[in-house]
Amino acid sequence: MMLTWMKNKLLEEENELNQIILVDEQIFEKEDENNRIEEEENNPLAEKQIGEFKKLVDYSSSSAQQER
Repeated sequence: MMLTWMKNKLLEEENELNQIILVDEQIFEKEDENNRIEEEENNPLAEKQIGEFKKLVDYSSSSAQQER
């Protein structure tokens, strides 16, 4: 009886630790994502490349519409 109680208690504690680890991993993933977004927003070269890409997409769209 006592062994069953101890085993259950250990399983509960293990579950709690696993939940804490999972939450920590989610926090780290979110922080990494936020850091990447911040780096991209503060990267003038990336902004320039995005602008050039948008121009190409706009040009392709307008060319496709003219062909119709």
